[in-house]
Amino acid sequence: MKNVLFSTLIALVGMFSLNAQSIAHVDRDVVIDTLPSQAKAAAEIESFRKRAFEELRETQQKLQGDFRKLEEERDRMSPTAYRFEENRLNKKAQEFQERQMELEQQIQVITQEAYMPIMERIDKAIEKVAKAEKVDYIIDSSDPSFLYTGGRDLTSKVVQEALRLEKEAASSAGGQ
Repeated sequence: MKNVLFSTLIALVGMFSLNAQSIAHVDRDVVIDTLPSQAKAAAEIESFRKRAFEELRETQQKLQGDFRKLEEERDRMSPTAYRFEENRLNKKAQEFQERQMELEQQIQVITQEAYMPIMERIDKAIEKVAKAEKVDYIIDSSDPSFLYTGGRDLTSKVVQEALRLEKEAASSAGGQ
């Protein structure tokens, strides 16, 4: 009987404390899209991606041309010379695949480095707004698993704070 009363008491205390906590939401995607630094980061990433794609396209075209030329000359080559040339081109094809993976990894690193300070500013803005608005929990409403967006939407306040932090970061970076 004591266990039942104790469990009921804990459940009631938990319900009352849950009701005392305030919850709001922020659409993080809207905040990110509002920041000028996001456009700059996206442009930098896209520029690198285009250069990488062009390098890979040119290399692939050359490699395909070399394989085509090898096949055309096959009848005029000894089997040993053909095998050596084929092995050489296969090594180039392998190097091409390795370069492709390397460029994909570099794009990931550039993306992470470009967005890390942006995300840190957004997190700082969310934290400041949450404290100012006396909110215990803020949920990211841009998350696809977030099913309901009722309640307080602090997105516009977070956007304002994030823009202020971005200006502050830009002025401190320019003053160095």
